[in-house]
Amino acid sequence: MTVADDRTTIARAVIAVLAGSFAGSALIVLSLTLDGVIADGKTVTAVPGQIFNMAIILVPLVFIAFTAAALFIAVPCWSVLHLMGRRTWVEAMLLGGLIGCAVSLLPGPGHAPTLVFSGMIAALTAWRAAYGRQRKTGGIAPARSITS
Repeated sequence: MTVADDRTTIARAVIAVLAGSFAGSALIVLSLTLDGVIADGKTVTAVPGQIFNMAIILVPLVFIAFTAAALFIAVPCWSVLHLMGRRTWVEAMLLGGLIGCAVSLLPGPGHAPTLVFSGMIAALTAWRAAYGRQRKTGGIAPARSITS
């Protein structure tokens, strides 16, 4: 297994937080929208127009909440891991799942599996934006051999 270059910049970190927040909030909105469509597993409880309106209203609200959680919870936690040298995508996903699990314990409507999964995907997306394949060959990614 190869390890990505563990250096990043402030600009890449900002893009990473926004990309992770977008990915995580998209999964939460998708889950909430599908939950509104099939409530008991047998019948459709919302008409298509209501589903679209609900998704349009939820997207900015969930994105703002997810970004705030990323800034105030995930960034400080990841900063500690970064300083400790723990910078792999596996550790990022574990941290995202752990934060999603912790947030699911807060009072309110519980969607624990959705929060854990969206936290893991958000963390993977943020890690990829911050640390993933950084170009070192003048803008062209190096070719990989399938035989070695």
